[in-house]
Amino acid sequence: MRKVPLVVLGVLFAHSLQWHALRAWTCGACVALCALLGLPVSRLGDVSLALPGHPITIGISCTMIDVFCGAVPLLWPSGRRLLAFFGGLLVLNLVRLVGGFWLLYRGVAWELCHEVVAGVVFFLVLEWVVRWQPRVHTSSRPLEYAPGHD
Repeated sequence: MRKVPLVVLGVLFAHSLQWHALRAWTCGACVALCALLGLPVSRLGDVSLALPGHPITIGISCTMIDVFCGAVPLLWPSGRRLLAFFGGLLVLNLVRLVGGFWLLYRGVAWELCHEVVAGVVFFLVLEWVVRWQPRVHTSSRPLEYAPGHD
């Protein structure tokens, strides 16, 4: 529980910056992957793309950098875990976005293909972070009462 304020600060830090380069990279990767899937996607700008009838801007949360920054206090001090987590998060996020765009193109409502999918993915990431937490090893034996040592 003592790390919760650091998690909040990490998320607030993430939202205090624009992350333009990461947003542009995410947009470009989404356009490339959508094109590989045969979706009629076009890039409108550095951080925006469009499917027919659906202009989309890649925001900060679309990169999941807020999730990463919030997870840093929970995964610290393991540098290897941070790098693995960041790489896994990039891949998972692209699958989430492109999968949502695929559903959107096929007529699924934005609330389902983006918002609900995002909620499920964020829950899975939370589960992932919790499972990576170092375990506290405690004895399974009950404490014994020793007379005279109260």
